Amino acid sequence: MAIAGATGQTYVVNGTTAQLGSYTVITTSAQGCTSLPSTALVVTSSVKPVAGSTLRLYPNPTPDGRFNAELAGYTKAVELNVYNALG
Repeated sequence: MAIAGATGQTYVVNGTTAQLGSYTVITTSAQGCTSLPSTALVVTSSVKPVAGSTLRLYPNPTPDGRFNAELAGYTKAVELNVYNALG
């Protein structure tokens, strides 16, 4: 299922965007060529959204397993746990 509005090179997930579930990214060129699916991003829990807060993870897919995580709009300490497919 496509995520409405996720048509750019980056997609910002905010407090109300992500639903519980497993997400993958497939890119499609203007000519209709598609990539292989990315590694799944699993959203296992969410908490009450913080107005004006954002989390960005990029690049996706990542060529070497490294990615950037940007958190913005938080006024208190934040815990971010990242797991691979093995948990």
